[in-house]
Amino acid sequence: MIFKNKFFENSITPNLTSSNNSEYSNSMRKLACVLVFTVGALSCNSQYALVINNDAFVVIDGGVSATPVYLVIDESDGLGITTSGTGGNIISEGEFNKVQWNIGTNVDSYTIPFTSNNGSSDQKIPLSIETTGSAIGGNGRLRLSTWETADGNLSGTWPTDVTHLNTAASGSSNGLNVVDRFWIVDADNYTTKPSALLGFTYNDNNEIAGSNLINAGNESTLVGQSFDAATNTWRGNTSGTAVYYGSWTGARTVSGASVSDGDFFASWTLSLNSLLLPIDLIDFTVDCINKQKVIKWSTKSEINNDQFIIQMSPDGIEFENIAVIMGAGNSSFQNDYEYVDLSEYENITYYRLLQVDFDGSESYSNIAAADPCDGNLSSLTINTSNNNVIDISYDALNASKYQVQIIDARGRLLVEPTVFQSQKGINKHTIPIHHIDFGIYYIIIQNETERNFKKIVLYENH
Repeated sequence: MIFKNKFFENSITPNLTSSNNSEYSNSMRKLACVLVFTVGALSCNSQYALVINNDAFVVIDGGVSATPVYLVIDESDGLGITTSGTGGNIISEGEFNKVQWNIGTNVDSYTIPFTSNNGSSDQKIPLSIETTGSAIGGNGRLRLSTWETADGNLSGTWPTDVTHLNTAASGSSNGLNVVDRFWIVDADNYTTKPSALLGFTYNDNNEIAGSNLINAGNESTLVGQSFDAATNTWRGNTSGTAVYYGSWTGARTVSGASVSDGDFFASWTLSLNSLLLPIDLIDFTVDCINKQKVIKWSTKSEINNDQFIIQMSPDGIEFENIAVIMGAGNSSFQNDYEYVDLSEYENITYYRLLQVDFDGSESYSNIAAADPCDGNLSSLTINTSNNNVIDISYDALNASKYQVQIIDARGRLLVEPTVFQSQKGINKHTIPIHHIDFGIYYIIIQNETERNFKKIVLYENH
């Protein structure tokens, strides 16, 4: 890590350099006082903060995955990094060249005066974080970095937890609709992360236009998106819980990105909201109601959504179209859809949605399995919203004994099978799940003559 004045580089004392995985911590600053950067000079004051004056530069460099480099700020309030005069600059330009700000549970506004590193095309690209409470963990900290990617966002320049820039995990690439920059905004070492408002600034000399599709005409539609590694999705696609975060506020900035503890993911970029995956699918299920297969789905919001094509398969591999349902186009509120498949199938069948955008772009939902609707149970619902339990309810034609299993995507049993005795009519049962991590699982309810199969989603705060 090198501290230097970009214009008078030789005048800065060269021994303020840290090796990989080292921390320029508050304990060192107690000896060296505050580093106050002025044009052509380096001086100290008796404060515990980093003050950068008159466009001096702090360059954090050399970090790699195994040995990151940190600039550590021990002052927990927003004055831990201060700029004065004509401003200051911190250059990260790498995922593992990080500012670590030890803020604990403090509620304040924090600004990191990042600057891009493009020679004559340098621009100030400050990152802002306003914590809004709820944090638990006095040793909590923010770990922050940013870097420009290759033109078109080639895969070698993504954050390490990002596996794709597609409209869905197996969908088409969305890299040309994303600015050529990533940010790491990691709330680390917390029992409960803080909620926060984030603001991102990018370099419009290098990080829009080029080979991508962002230009002065659509730049104002840029919004924030974060990557959820647990579900392998960008927030905003079919598995996300929010279409996007914040909005473009001018001056190369997207601000007002509101995140809670449960969606405070580390890896961020900025995308055109007109070219996000068009729908935010909340749920897709197939239920037997009155001896008929009822296909239901809901969208939290829709962007440029033309239509849904319902597809059916006898084996889960080869699908055929059975119905077309028109989408809502553009919508920022929940839409509920339903279709009744009157066809009779002797064996288990599989369904999925093919969503089609106005420009012809396509994406698929998850696959839902359904048994023949001639069993004893109907109106089967699974509720996972209660803390640490799953609530099961159904209408039984006759009294019967059922075994309930919960499995993961690999078919591994997560809890010991539970046996319930159902009575004729409405039944309700509860299964404790306090030891199961959040994620996607499957619940199987069966007896000697029928088998019911449901997907369930457990969220991080279940």
